[in-house]
Amino acid sequence: MSMPGQVKCFLDRLGNSFFGTYKELFEEGHDTLPKLLKVIGSITQGAHIFSGQEHTLTDLINHALLMQSIPVVGDMWESYIGAAGWTNGRIERDSMKEEYNKGNFDTTIAVRASRKLVQRAVEMAVIVKSGLIDHKEYLSNDNHYKPVINRIMSETE
Repeated sequence: MSMPGQVKCFLDRLGNSFFGTYKELFEEGHDTLPKLLKVIGSITQGAHIFSGQEHTLTDLINHALLMQSIPVVGDMWESYIGAAGWTNGRIERDSMKEEYNKGNFDTTIAVRASRKLVQRAVEMAVIVKSGLIDHKEYLSNDNHYKPVINRIMSETE
């Protein structure tokens, strides 16, 4: 009824690895993360209609916020907190694809929601990147923004 344990372990350790990576940017005893400003859209899938997809989506959104990132969602009603689908109890590898090809309503909605979510994530990433570039001089004065400004500027050069 939640995300797989391996994914949860990865997420739990990700924050600690970032603390270690960026600790030199901040004063001793000031445990914080820089503004990573990664745009994150979450897509989940389960075998059953109520097998924890929404719980997983909210966990992923909460983690994105803790990591100083930006969670995005698709469009109402299909993906108000992210995109979620289910395989109608099937466990075969291509279950979603086969259900989509058969025209299954729930699967069609899950695919449409995923596409909208990706579209919104790309749009938000463009907005964030443009804003960072336009305001790089101002934001560079704050250590919280240095890693993302450096990353953006190295991509544009």
